[in-house]
Amino acid sequence: MGRKQRRNRLPKAHPKFNAPRETPAGIWPGDRTRFLTLAGIALVAVLTFGIYGQTVSVPTIDYEDSFYLVRNPYVNVPDPFSRLVAVWTEPYFANFHPVTTTTWLVDRAFADRLQSFDAYPFRITHLLYATTGAALLIVLFLQLGLPPLLAVTGAFLFAVHPIHTEVVAWLSARKDLMALIALVLACICYLRARESRTPAGWRLGHFLAGVLVLLAVLSKPIAVIAPALFLAYEFCTARPSAVEGRLSPIAIRALELSALFFIAGGGLLFVFREILSSDPGTGAWLMVVPLVLAAGLFFVAPDSSQLESFRSGTSPGFRVIGPPMLVHSVIFATGSAWTFWAQSAAGAIKGGLSLLPTLNLTFDAMLTYIGKTFIPVHMSASYGWISYPYLSLRGGLGAFAIFGLSVAAFRLASASQRQLRMVAFGIFWFLIAFIPVSNLVPTSTKMADRYLFLPTIGAILAVLAVISWLAANKKSRQFVAFATLALVVIGYTGWAYMRTEVWCGKTTLWKGKPHPDLSLWTAAVETHPDNSSALTSLALVYLNFNPPEAERALVYLQRALEISQRDSTAGPPGGKAAGHFSSAASAGKCLPCPCAWLPLPARRS
Repeated sequence: MGRKQRRNRLPKAHPKFNAPRETPAGIWPGDRTRFLTLAGIALVAVLTFGIYGQTVSVPTIDYEDSFYLVRNPYVNVPDPFSRLVAVWTEPYFANFHPVTTTTWLVDRAFADRLQSFDAYPFRITHLLYATTGAALLIVLFLQLGLPPLLAVTGAFLFAVHPIHTEVVAWLSARKDLMALIALVLACICYLRARESRTPAGWRLGHFLAGVLVLLAVLSKPIAVIAPALFLAYEFCTARPSAVEGRLSPIAIRALELSALFFIAGGGLLFVFREILSSDPGTGAWLMVVPLVLAAGLFFVAPDSSQLESFRSGTSPGFRVIGPPMLVHSVIFATGSAWTFWAQSAAGAIKGGLSLLPTLNLTFDAMLTYIGKTFIPVHMSASYGWISYPYLSLRGGLGAFAIFGLSVAAFRLASASQRQLRMVAFGIFWFLIAFIPVSNLVPTSTKMADRYLFLPTIGAILAVLAVISWLAANKKSRQFVAFATLALVVIGYTGWAYMRTEVWCGKTTLWKGKPHPDLSLWTAAVETHPDNSSALTSLALVYLNFNPPEAERALVYLQRALEISQRDSTAGPPGGKAAGHFSSAASAGKCLPCPCAWLPLPARRS
């Protein structure tokens, strides 16, 4: 076929819509440097091991490491893979994350079996996973349209952000690392598949994206946000101007995909949850459903003309993006059903606050998260709330901040400049990633540093996109921006190193030696003196010494009891009182995990 004939077969722009015009992103230093990405990956590895290399010799921490690793009947066994089938079919400790547990089995295979528990191989691979996740962000940011220099800098910011210390220094947070890797890879595959010009590229890209999203969900359920992230991206793509009185094709696409997600994802969640509730023996069979649908994409690929009209924005393209969205919606339903299944199996879901205190708590926590995203002060292994009012100043400010960010994102989503649309997508990512940990579903863990692990990707993207827009083709602004970012990276690096010392036990010694649990909970009590959970955990550390230091433990237990009794007297409005610790302590019970002292018993790690 001649070149002229091939050109004539390409679809023409829809006469009722004007094709989108992209504003050039500008020229940045290093745009034509081939090895900038490789150098960035190498520097990410250097930064990660430079900060967190001190954790390699640290043993497991009693703070849930004992449950996930040391006492885990699936992991700490003579033959690491003897329980592999059970790992992929049974929940454990109110969680179902077989991908994460499988990585622990691999680590266990290289461990010294003569020790009670050899943490060394777990620590090494943990740092490798952390490096991989941060390095993959370079590829993702490049795919989203950031200049290479800013994409590499964004990965640096993520790798050294002090708020991520909990995830990288704590073995129990392996779930977050594995979910990050799979989710970022899924996003990369999704973006490349939607830009594919051939049916073969569409099939392979969307199939891989579906499998990776499923693996992310099986690493940690928070990855169920993937369909919402893809919807947000579709909403932020270039928009042709519509004729008066009609929606543009992109707006139509976003509405159609949203309807598909809510109907398929929400409906199947209800169905799957009811099935697992009636037959709680195993939920592993649900993996077959999304895998079959993902494989079905090979048989429903659109033709080249449909792909071209989708890429050009001249048609809604539901035929192109609808089938993959159906797969992701089903994965959302399965992941959510697995979470309810695992939590119910452990008796972890028992209720919470009424609506208004719940919303106030959500917005209060969100305001704190926004602040810690940029200035991560007062970090702690435990956060607590003394009261649960219907309305508070912090809750109101948090609601105003979330509303303002949402309005800004919706306004910027239709901008002609790609950089501004990426600002909108970054804001959407930041907000969407908080939904599973927003306290709208009752949990005992109201807030945690690790909950910022995925949202900070969106915040970094939004900030870098703003810089890309403001400093495009302006050398002086580029220099100032890069110098400022370099100073932030240097400052974050030192900050993260000092915070890691807390997790390594170097800040509070016992008999002249580092003691991670003592250091961790001493710092938590110093940061939040009225946190009964942190006080109780510190008391348990002293009681577990050999010999136990009961007098010092009693001081912290008494203080925790006083706080819990005070909170129990007031009680959260419309919900359970905060005196769960009081009743347990008076009964002479010593609960194994600090999370168990908290008033809302659903545990999410």
